[in-house]
Amino acid sequence: AACRDALQPCLNAYANGAYAEAVQLCEAAHAASGEPRAGATAARALAQLGAWDRALAWVERLRGTAAEPGLWSVAALVHLRRGEREQAAEAYKRDLALLAKTGDPAGLARAHYGLYFLAWEDSRYREALEAARLSFAAAGKAADRRGQGLAAEALYTVLYALGDLDGAHRALDLAARLFPPDNAADQVRLLGNRGGLALDEGRPALARHDIQQAVDLARGSGDDRFFRSHQLNLVQASLALEDLDGAARHLDEAWRHAEPGSPPETALLFYRARVSRARGDLAAADRALSEALAGDPVLDWVWELEDERGRVAQARGDLAAAEAAWRRSIAAVEQLRGAVGFDDLKAWLLDRKRDPFESLFLLLVRAGRASEALGTVERATVRTFQDAFVEAAATPAAGGALWTAAADRVDALQELLPAMSESPAAALMPVEQALAASRGRRVLVYFEAQGEVWRIDVVRGKARPRRLDTPAERLRVLVDRFRTDPEPGVAAALGALLLPADLTPGELLHVVPDGALARLSFAALQRNGRRLVEDHAIAYVPGVSFLAAA
Repeated sequence: AACRDALQPCLNAYANGAYAEAVQLCEAAHAASGEPRAGATAARALAQLGAWDRALAWVERLRGTAAEPGLWSVAALVHLRRGEREQAAEAYKRDLALLAKTGDPAGLARAHYGLYFLAWEDSRYREALEAARLSFAAAGKAADRRGQGLAAEALYTVLYALGDLDGAHRALDLAARLFPPDNAADQVRLLGNRGGLALDEGRPALARHDIQQAVDLARGSGDDRFFRSHQLNLVQASLALEDLDGAARHLDEAWRHAEPGSPPETALLFYRARVSRARGDLAAADRALSEALAGDPVLDWVWELEDERGRVAQARGDLAAAEAAWRRSIAAVEQLRGAVGFDDLKAWLLDRKRDPFESLFLLLVRAGRASEALGTVERATVRTFQDAFVEAAATPAAGGALWTAAADRVDALQELLPAMSESPAAALMPVEQALAASRGRRVLVYFEAQGEVWRIDVVRGKARPRRLDTPAERLRVLVDRFRTDPEPGVAAALGALLLPADLTPGELLHVVPDGALARLSFAALQRNGRRLVEDHAIAYVPGVSFLAAA
């Protein structure tokens, strides 16, 4: 009874968040009674106070006692805060072994979640996924719905990083059903994640609604990084909705949360430039971009800043400066692509890095520089051709179990990713050389650029570009309709739209598809009342360079 009387005030103080008081009471209770739970609670309170050495000392002191299971997860958190990742992983693994023996599912869920976080931070997605799955299962056994929600949120994080937006949606919906509605922190993350997902899906109105709710719910938290990031997302959504006043307002809010005494964050300068250009203040946009580029940003920012610089130059009518900026942007993209790894694969499966290629292509083709325009298409699509294979092979079948489908996707991507930098399709020859080597072959190159669809007909070693009469969105509708119901009328309409009028029966057609056309069977198109395959053999190739080198 005396032991319980000494222990209870210690436990109460910890439960109430009075950690300094808890340390005093718990250490006194342990000294008086030797009760291991008192020492374990002291360790947890010390960890909360940042007294890391003392917390670890208690963990070591309680080895072999009934309170040891679960304490190594406390030690792991201490090691994490000190940047000792290997020690943190070992502590979690030691705790898992102890907790499995004692049959503590709640403790197991926490330890598995800790290992998920470590694997995620190191871009070890397969390990992260498995740890999240085990955490979800253990939390279920413990009837811990919030623990399951955290594991489902972890699954969302992995799938989002790998570009599986459908799977990420399903995981986030699962987390939403599990998180308690009265936990503000969970709801803020949930809304913010939903908003980010909607932005990537091109649904800016929904994104703005969810992100604004997250911001409103988080007011008063004092987390400048959170507010800065989410206000910039609101800037992006507002620009997409052409709400320039809203974009400017959110940008001002983001700047209010800038780090005091530090150089401006690249993202703040980038969005200042975008808003300034949208409002017609090209000089202000130029100043913001110059300041951002002078700060030696990482390549993933360089390409965006140079792309925006090209747009600013184009807006003031300086096409030479625009071309130079877009070429610098493309150079940064290609440097990134050469080193693409599993940790940044999402950036390629949700690829906006085509923007400078599309802008440069349109500038060149409208200036009558057909060969150079084709060279730009080659640079844009030769890697996209590989990316399409990776995405198709790595996309899980619809309707599969969420965790199983996620594991299949990770495994497929791990197997395919090395080929993305090793394939000969990534090696381009100069466009004039490729055209000369392709003389005698008929090549139909298609390219989507800023809502337009172009066909470059390569005939007798010459590039003949032509803009198609149907915008990209309408073409996507036609292609999807044809794939659902390949009736002759649609086949004829697509044939008339996509194919040149001067095809010679019997000649081999080499097709370089892009966008929605990558999903289309050209063989089934109709021309003059006949299916294309009746008059032509058809070969799909990544580009003219690949064909010339074959």
